[in-house]
Amino acid sequence: MGKRTETAIINEGEIALQIAETIIRASAPTSDGIAVWEDLIENIPGVTRLTARDYSLLSALLQTHPNEDSYLSSPTYYLFTGRKGLWRYTSVDGDVLFCWHPNKSGHVLVFPPSDPACFQAIRSLLQVLPQPPSGLSLARVKSGDALSNIAGTMGASLHRSIKFTPVCETVLDWRFPVRILSTALVKRAAGNKFRNVRKGLIHMQPHDVRAEKLDINIHAQDVNILLHRWASAVSTTKEEYAELYETYDSLFGLTRNNTCSVEGLVFYVDGKIEAASLWDISQCPPKTANLFGNFGSINIKGLADFVMVYICGYLSDKGIDFLNLGGSEIPSLDFFKSKFRPTTSIDLMSIDIKLSDAPVLTGQNESSNAKTNYA
Repeated sequence: MGKRTETAIINEGEIALQIAETIIRASAPTSDGIAVWEDLIENIPGVTRLTARDYSLLSALLQTHPNEDSYLSSPTYYLFTGRKGLWRYTSVDGDVLFCWHPNKSGHVLVFPPSDPACFQAIRSLLQVLPQPPSGLSLARVKSGDALSNIAGTMGASLHRSIKFTPVCETVLDWRFPVRILSTALVKRAAGNKFRNVRKGLIHMQPHDVRAEKLDINIHAQDVNILLHRWASAVSTTKEEYAELYETYDSLFGLTRNNTCSVEGLVFYVDGKIEAASLWDISQCPPKTANLFGNFGSINIKGLADFVMVYICGYLSDKGIDFLNLGGSEIPSLDFFKSKFRPTTSIDLMSIDIKLSDAPVLTGQNESSNAKTNYA
C-alpha cells in the first residue's frame, strides 16, 4: 500500500470508524457488534477473510520464514485458532494475520508476521483497524526484546494514539512456555531423566495396543465417541463440555479438507480406540511436527505416556526431528509436557492494545497527535 493510498484510507475512514465503533461499543460483545466490526474490516483495502480453502495460500505465506515457535509457521494453527474468523492484511510492509479470539467473544488476536523484517506491517494495520468490541492483543509474542521491537517499529509516523500493555496470558496455551521435544530422544526414553516416562510404559504392558494412521472417513464415528467420553470426563459444566467438544471437532474437521496437510494416529487398546493425535509438519528447517490434538481415555494408566513416546518414534522414523507440543493453559499440562525433557522452551507473552476511537487526520500536526504509550 503506497503512502497516498494509506493516507486516503485514514482520511476517508475516520467518520466510518467513529460511527462503527460507537455501534460496536453500544452492542458489544453481541453478535450484532461483532457483525458490524467484521463488515467494517472487510471493506478495508488489503484485508481478506481466510478459510480452510486458503490452506495452500497460507502455507506459501508462512513456510518461507522459519520460526523457532513453529506454530507460527503452521497454516493449521491459524485456521484452528482462527476458527471463528481469520483475516489477512496485506500492505507494502508485508502481511499480518489476525483472528477472533477462540475463547473471548469480540476479542481480536494479531499475530507477529512470519518475516520479522515485516513487523511494520502491524503498524500499518493498527492505523486503519477499528477497536474490536471486547479488546485487541498481540499474540504469541516472544518475551525479552518484544517491547523494544514494538517501540522501534511502531513508534514512527502513527496517525492515532495507541497504548501497549504487556499482560500475563491466562486463557490461551502460552500461559506456560512452549515445549519442543527431540523425537529421537523421546523415542529412546533412556536414562534417569525418563524414569517416570518408562513407569508409564510399564503400566501399558498388559494391554494389546496398536496404532493406525488416522483416516477420518473410517474412524470418524469412533473418534467422535472418544471425544465425547473425554470431554465429558474432563469438564465440570455443560458449557465446558460444549467448548471442548466443538473445539476438537473443528480440528478434526480440517482432516476432511483435502488441501489441509493434517495427519494423525488413532490408538487401539484391547480392540477399542482409546486415544487420538493430530499434527501437521512445518517444512522450514529443522523439520518439526506441530501437535494440535492429543487426547484419550483418562482411565487407562500410562496411556498418555505411551502415546507420546509412540508419536515421537513414528515421527523420528520419518525424518522429523522435533515435536512442538505448544504451551499450556494449566500447570498440570505443563508438568506432563516437561516430563519428556524438552530440548527447547520458549516463553511467550500477550500485549494488549488500546486504539483511539479513530486515526488522527493526516495533515494535522502529527508530531503532537501521534502517540505510542507503553504501560
